[in-house]
Amino acid sequence: MATFNIITTGLIDVTRAKNDLPIFGLYHLWVNKLCDHFCSIVPLEIENINISHYDPVVYADKYNLNKNRLSDEINKDLLSCTFDSRIRKQRFYPKEFDISELPYPHLIIDMAHIFNYMQGKTIGWSNHYDSKYPAIQLSSMPIKSIYIRWNDPVFATKQLVCITECGYVITYIDKLEDAGFITDVVYDPVELLFDIVKKIKINLMSLWRKAKNSVKSTDAGGNFDEVISSLPIIDLVLDKLFKNKQKEEILDITSYEFYDEYSRILEDPTYI
Repeated sequence: MATFNIITTGLIDVTRAKNDLPIFGLYHLWVNKLCDHFCSIVPLEIENINISHYDPVVYADKYNLNKNRLSDEINKDLLSCTFDSRIRKQRFYPKEFDISELPYPHLIIDMAHIFNYMQGKTIGWSNHYDSKYPAIQLSSMPIKSIYIRWNDPVFATKQLVCITECGYVITYIDKLEDAGFITDVVYDPVELLFDIVKKIKINLMSLWRKAKNSVKSTDAGGNFDEVISSLPIIDLVLDKLFKNKQKEEILDITSYEFYDEYSRILEDPTYI
């Protein structure tokens, strides 16, 4: 495998732009963390990585930004940064992503939320883009995309993707379907994942309520919030997903390594 392609959408946050260069928004996050993170997921057997950033900068006029100058400044800055040595090209384009130019193999990091995710590991346009490109049907295209929220850098660096030595991409959204969580169109797969975590927390709260006859937060002098926040539930859920566990086991709180310690805390009268 010679080259792997990484594509981003919605990288530029013009509301935080300064001197025509958005150094505080998603671009700042990409340069300082996400670029290295996603390149590290690409196996070392893949010798070359090309990265393309697409964003039409729709609010440029509102903030008196010149798109061409902004693009030049970003591309100049990208050249000055030190990234993975396998990167052969990294460039920003001040326009919407043209799906007809999609290279293979690839990973699309969709921060603009241009896609919805459906059964059969197929992808469709989100409502806004569906009306713009009605003639382009995505369901027959082998698109590999993950949705990450633009304002959650912690989530963006979690185990969301697996890439094989031959460039085959498996995403957390693929694994949500394999586990039985996707039965219809999913508009926000991050929300679906957080709903799973919420269900697990509700079950843990139910056990706490029975053992302690109440649920007191840390602010109220109790320990529940502190104990729950110490559990890396979303990381453990993602781990189970990529280990091909099914819905029933993922939702079963007794299947997690933390359960024995949690049970001990429930029996400990010093925790209230």
